[in-house]
Amino acid sequence: MSASVRIASGSWPVLRTGSTAMLEAELFALLASTADAAFSLTESGEILSWNKAAEKLFGFSSEQALNRHCHEILDARGSLGGAICMRDCVVQRCALHAGPVPDFDMEARTLSGGTVWVNVSTLFYRNVRSGRLIIVHLARDITSRKKQEELISEWVRLSRRVAALNSSVQGAEPGPALSEREIQILQLLASPAAPVDVAGALGITPSTLRNHLHRINEKLGTKDRLSAVLNAMHRGLI
Repeated sequence: MSASVRIASGSWPVLRTGSTAMLEAELFALLASTADAAFSLTESGEILSWNKAAEKLFGFSSEQALNRHCHEILDARGSLGGAICMRDCVVQRCALHAGPVPDFDMEARTLSGGTVWVNVSTLFYRNVRSGRLIIVHLARDITSRKKQEELISEWVRLSRRVAALNSSVQGAEPGPALSEREIQILQLLASPAAPVDVAGALGITPSTLRNHLHRINEKLGTKDRLSAVLNAMHRGLI
């Protein structure tokens, strides 16, 4: 007779006759085979497994990472600069209350002293014999994407200066009737933060943020995030 170790939408058979350690070994073997940087944690954040892809991405060997708390290794921060890796982090609290964790971006420390931007997915695994909960993180390198966002941010900053110069010479154009909420959204969209982080800062879902941006584009006569931000800057709205 077999049970199932459930991870996301898939399942893998494990023997009921196996020990608690054997059940978790099945999970760790599965994580070792993935191309993503994968590492697993206890509910308190202690690292239980650290695959080869994690070694390559972050620079820390499994010997350096195992049995240490993840915040001691990664010391990660989010897109808005706030600390993500810490004792009793949001992910750990979600794990204890069986809450879902959406994918998120973070800037993590590497062994060389540099940083790497990664997008992280989170899974929860409950050992069917011991009842122990294990937190699994799958991380993908998005440093190139973040560099592009930084370039856009610099472009926006320079565009703001150009818009200010134009306004001082020609006088500011009358602005459309944007609500205070829409102006707040544009101010956050002018930052290099990812849409999911902007939505989180506003306390709304990414889908609701897209709806707001659609209405803003209709009012400004623009087509996307960047053109809306530049238009609003030129009009002196943000």
